[in-house]
Amino acid sequence: MKKTIMLVQVPVHKGFVNRLKDSEFIRGLKKTAFIQRFRGVYHSIRFYKNYKKFDYGTEFQDYVCKLPFEYAEITNNGEISACCYLPKNFGNAYKSSFRKAWNSYFAKQVRKSMLNGSFKYCDKTRCRSMQYYNANLVKKTEVEDERLKNIIRNSEINMNSDVKTLSLGMDYTCNLECPSCRTGMRKIGKDEVGFQLAKFNSIIREIGSQLEMIHISGDGDPFSSKVYHTILLKTNWDQYPNLKIGIQTNGIALHDRTWSGLPRSVKSKISYIGISIDGATAHTYEKLRLGGKFEKLISNIEYLANMPDKKDFSISLNLNMIVQVDNYQEMIPLIELGKRIGVDKIGFTYMYNWGTFMQTEYEQKAVHLPSHPEHSKLLAILGNPIFNDPVIDVGNLTYLRQA
Repeated sequence: MKKTIMLVQVPVHKGFVNRLKDSEFIRGLKKTAFIQRFRGVYHSIRFYKNYKKFDYGTEFQDYVCKLPFEYAEITNNGEISACCYLPKNFGNAYKSSFRKAWNSYFAKQVRKSMLNGSFKYCDKTRCRSMQYYNANLVKKTEVEDERLKNIIRNSEINMNSDVKTLSLGMDYTCNLECPSCRTGMRKIGKDEVGFQLAKFNSIIREIGSQLEMIHISGDGDPFSSKVYHTILLKTNWDQYPNLKIGIQTNGIALHDRTWSGLPRSVKSKISYIGISIDGATAHTYEKLRLGGKFEKLISNIEYLANMPDKKDFSISLNLNMIVQVDNYQEMIPLIELGKRIGVDKIGFTYMYNWGTFMQTEYEQKAVHLPSHPEHSKLLAILGNPIFNDPVIDVGNLTYLRQA
């Protein structure tokens, strides 16, 4: 007969420290506002101390980047940053006021790095401004804005809520499934729509009087999103006479009926319309913009290029391509297509891995990397004089033209 072994659980003796950790008092203490703030500061300082910083010597000593002083991107969960290429967000406007998030420990350190010219948190290979020495990067002696002049003069790193440009990334809803930014169709729930609208209204009440530009949007598509559609139609834009609106869209839903449905008060505010188009042929475009129809998109772009409102309201119509191995050979054909249609600007940016690819898969697609087997072909294309045209913006691929 098989012997039965009875297992008896022996209570583990906990020392004083472990008993204290598990006590109701300590668990309650961890939830207090003071401890939460302390932990936030601690993790910020720990990041600041451990992050591998860039060393550019005196290369940017005479320059300042305007973004950390006047530009904010806000995500679906309330995170705020001044640049998507920074290694860390500034803070969270949904967990505190916008101003507190805007003036976090890391935000101040980034501003300090701009003012002292070290730029130690910035990766030049990703930043078009550092490559061009223009756009958001300006010489301190050539700054015209009085507010920024005072900031430089007084070495100010603690800002009010006087943001000039706000980029909205509050709703990732989109009508396409582009592999470069997402896996599968994404749409926020009905309950979250009201939440995001309430947060937007709260933020614009806090910073709206100083705003000069709102970008819609940095994540989904403005014409597939209930949040952005409501913001466009329901916001009292007359309260912000100096404010302009920038639209970034895949263009599929921006046809004549959509545009006609926008009130004049919105149309007159629009400064630019950016169309994301990752190919100059139907085959390439429909491979990279899953769900999109090339013929339909081109029809929409032609409508926008020729509509009277474009001229009446001085709206800039731009095309944007995310450059990767599947489309880099269509960069020049896209320029020719854009000029034939009559767009105002054509921009290029290399593909960044937003977490949608495994590293090995990304390296196979990232033709801008020197290790890529077709990298030399990309360099040859970028050497074409057509890219010298002022309507062409090579973006963060500029450094490859200088190589």
